[in-house]
Amino acid sequence: MKITVLGCGTSFGVPMIACDCRVCRSDDPRNKRMRSSILVSANGKNILVDTTTDLRQQSIANDIRHIDAVLYTHPHAEHLNGIDELRRFNIVQGTGIPCYGSPDTLEEIRQIFRYIFLRQGRPGWQPDLSTNPVTGPFELFGVPITPIPLIHGRMPVYG
Repeated sequence: MKITVLGCGTSFGVPMIACDCRVCRSDDPRNKRMRSSILVSANGKNILVDTTTDLRQQSIANDIRHIDAVLYTHPHAEHLNGIDELRRFNIVQGTGIPCYGSPDTLEEIRQIFRYIFLRQGRPGWQPDLSTNPVTGPFELFGVPITPIPLIHGRMPVYG
């Protein structure tokens, strides 16, 4: 199993827009961080955790060629707004991508990105995704997944 940290920055990323703090103005490459996400590679499969706003850049920078499933931790914008980038993986792979998350998170995704799930129009103009609610431990491609309920601010999320 290999875990690739795609991003470990804040919801704004680092450096932040219009910030003059020491970190944001730093020349240190460790202070150039995209939004939080990881890629778990095991048994020839890639499991992406969250589709961040930076997913296109993260995929190119890490030469990601396929995404076999997506795990969603919670429905904040910086964890979801790269969802349309999954279209390219659909085209390359010729298949849909299953997405997993808490029932509440998946319902938010279905509402926010309603057009994805309407299945109207020409193929390829929206991602081909399926939603799979998670309420406890499960296995994905031979990898045990244990969602850990956490509180993020006041919101229940999965770690």
